[in-house]
Amino acid sequence: MSKHVIEGFIVWEKWKDERNENAKFKFQSYKPGSPSDCWDTVLVGPHSFEFDVPDDFNPVPLQVGMLEAQKKELRLKLAQELIRIDEKIANLTCLTNEVAA
Repeated sequence: MSKHVIEGFIVWEKWKDERNENAKFKFQSYKPGSPSDCWDTVLVGPHSFEFDVPDDFNPVPLQVGMLEAQKKELRLKLAQELIRIDEKIANLTCLTNEVAA
């Protein structure tokens, strides 16, 4: 196991139009900056925590899994788009059943 430390900031945050009771405490890696048009963010204070990472930790299988999921999603979107295009082509090129007068 190897020990790592993450340093950041605890903030209190809520949407501008919400009540204070709906605010949440969050951890973020950056210090809050200028005021936001959407959020009320108040710095509570800096914070850090230590955690262990197994020596055999390997992110590659999860990264490959995420890429495979993206590929599957893109294939599905492409198949749907190709079906849509094929339907348009079929509608444009279909034989009409018009009777000559």
